[in-house]
Amino acid sequence: MREWPESTLLGGLNEAERSMILTVGTEVPYRDGKRLITQGSDDDHAYLMLRGMVKVAVRDHNGRSALLGIRLAGDLVGEMGALDGPPRSADVTASGDILVRVIRAPDLRELSRRKPDIALGITRMIAGRLRWANQRRLDFTARDPRARVARILYEVVRAYGSFRRTHWELGVELTQSEIASLAATALRTMEKELRRLQDEGVLVRRYRDIHVVDLDLLKQIAEV
Repeated sequence: MREWPESTLLGGLNEAERSMILTVGTEVPYRDGKRLITQGSDDDHAYLMLRGMVKVAVRDHNGRSALLGIRLAGDLVGEMGALDGPPRSADVTASGDILVRVIRAPDLRELSRRKPDIALGITRMIAGRLRWANQRRLDFTARDPRARVARILYEVVRAYGSFRRTHWELGVELTQSEIASLAATALRTMEKELRRLQDEGVLVRRYRDIHVVDLDLLKQIAEV
């Protein structure tokens, strides 16, 4: 039996509930970089993540994009459009090759109506994302850029990372612009803080990757 992260929808359901939702919809693979959901579109499918991860981002009227979050296997994405109707509020793009179950909006609503525990699981999942967003707003007003950047890196490592003999890998490829978006700081400021963390021996920057060497010190700087 597969283990799903507790923070995800599937991780919060019991075996019977998981088995039921895993029979709904159609299993579809998507390649790296494929967009599942486009901001402003009027489709209303939900996507249950079975393998891999996606990035959720918003674009402003000038086309600038800001990363809002990462969703991994076990998560449900696009549920707001399925439950509340379009238009879509964000882009959702595959980060690596992924596998999902595409669930039609009427099927998700009917399943939620017939199985209140699954509906409650979806509500808990949405509430968790709102808490995460509220924490980002609090960080922006109560913490300096150094702590914000450190906290984002720490949370990514704890959620998605893995230990490789001498260091922690993030577990997801993030550009410097995406880290700056998540930390609610300017790109130049974020780059300065990364250099500072590297000089202090907290991390090592590689090409398109960051290795965390001292997770305890990163946690301390992040004020977790």
